[in-house]
Amino acid sequence: MKIIEKVKRFWKWYIKGEYHCDKCPYSWEERSYEGDCDCGCYVKGDIQDTCRLLPPFRSIIGNIRKRQVEYHLEHEYDGYAEFHEEYERVNQGLKQILIKWLDEYIIYHKSTGGDILKDIDGNPIEVNVERLVENNAWHIRSDYEEIAHPYKYKSLREEWLDVLKRTWRYAILPILPFLPERKKRK
Repeated sequence: MKIIEKVKRFWKWYIKGEYHCDKCPYSWEERSYEGDCDCGCYVKGDIQDTCRLLPPFRSIIGNIRKRQVEYHLEHEYDGYAEFHEEYERVNQGLKQILIKWLDEYIIYHKSTGGDILKDIDGNPIEVNVERLVENNAWHIRSDYEEIAHPYKYKSLREEWLDVLKRTWRYAILPILPFLPERKKRK
């Protein structure tokens, strides 16, 4: 490339601030099979009208962030197989327990109005317990999990404080028997 063209390009892109993200190695674009499209920049985050970072600074910041994103994308599903196996094992156990407990009872279908549904002969329609549990066990489990273990939002600062407290506790645990006991405050 001639020096004049390099100077013109430098003037257009970095002084005037013309758009050049489509030629930048640190911009990304992602398309899905449904036709959705998303794009961004490893340096700035979102694609912006002007990016006036000079190439050395852009490459330093862009390389670091690009490697971080690639690492997270490569390790996004680490441990998912073990999680899924454990989830299925717990679901099967829940299904067996529900079938065991519900098998002792006769359950009838109800209409939306609350009346028991009857067949042509006027007999109430019984529910197949195994099919009921098979179709609804995960609903029951998810409702239970929401009640038993509600999600509590923690800020990033609180999470780091918890990590530091646990780390300190594990570091001090081996030498704790050798330290003098402190008097507890009232």
